[in-house]
Amino acid sequence: MLYRVWNSSNRLALVLGLLALFAMFMVVACGDDDEDAAPAAETTSDADAPEVVQGITIPPKGASKILDNVRERGELRVAVAMALPWLGQNPSNSELVGPAWTLAEKVAEILGVKITPVFTTWDALLPGALADKFDISVAATYDTPERREVVDFVNWSESGLCFSVMKDSGLKTIDDLNSPNVKMVIGMGTGTEQTTRATLPEANIEAIPPAPGVSFSQNLLLAGRSDAVPFDSPMALAVEREFPDLQIIPGGAKECIANPHATREIGLFHLKNEPELNKFLAAIATKWDDQLQEELLHWSDPVIQDELKGE
Repeated sequence: MLYRVWNSSNRLALVLGLLALFAMFMVVACGDDDEDAAPAAETTSDADAPEVVQGITIPPKGASKILDNVRERGELRVAVAMALPWLGQNPSNSELVGPAWTLAEKVAEILGVKITPVFTTWDALLPGALADKFDISVAATYDTPERREVVDFVNWSESGLCFSVMKDSGLKTIDDLNSPNVKMVIGMGTGTEQTTRATLPEANIEAIPPAPGVSFSQNLLLAGRSDAVPFDSPMALAVEREFPDLQIIPGGAKECIANPHATREIGLFHLKNEPELNKFLAAIATKWDDQLQEELLHWSDPVIQDELKGE
């Protein structure tokens, strides 16, 4: 009886001792795991690295609300308004042409989304941006202080103004145009209107809704509705070819291309407060600037423009 009790007691002590040793081992092991796990939390996976496509860094999710929406939809909505040589449309197949559309296609290509043109008029561009009708606009838009209050620009081109007048009008210089006796009919809401009002404040300016598509305002001059009409300087040779009986101020077509009135930058735009989007778009415009300038020169050729119209 005494032997059994003693034997049972020893067995119990042995079991308790083994359990204590096991518990100590687990504490030490867990402590080692914690020390080993700490550096792992500081490592960075490839999934956190920014995506780079064709040398362009794409802002990560959360950096740009507009880009987040574009990627979620799988679609880039691009506002367009026709203005050669920056942007035009082939009447035979409705395809968009020109460096502005090339730039838009490059943005969509890098993002890996489809591109959808949103056709609009010049006076509807800013309201359309505020109403979320499109994500970016590649319509060749003058960068003006008034527009900067609503949108931010990525400029990649520039243009000034030329003016068409009748040869017998007596108007010879820019100073001659800055008079209340000189009536100008100009597209409402356009950069041309804003620039002309700012630089020729004495002129008698009537703003009318701009015509859709590409049209020559010189027809207003021939109809007697206007004494002078402004137009973008890269179009001077095309205007001279189309209207040889009109005079171009200042100095004729070639002189106006070389030294236009009131040169201003032109670019694409998006809503304000999107710095990462602006940086992303600027990187694309810079990388492909040579191609954009070559296309701009190509579409400035009046012969090429006539071929586009099927003439």
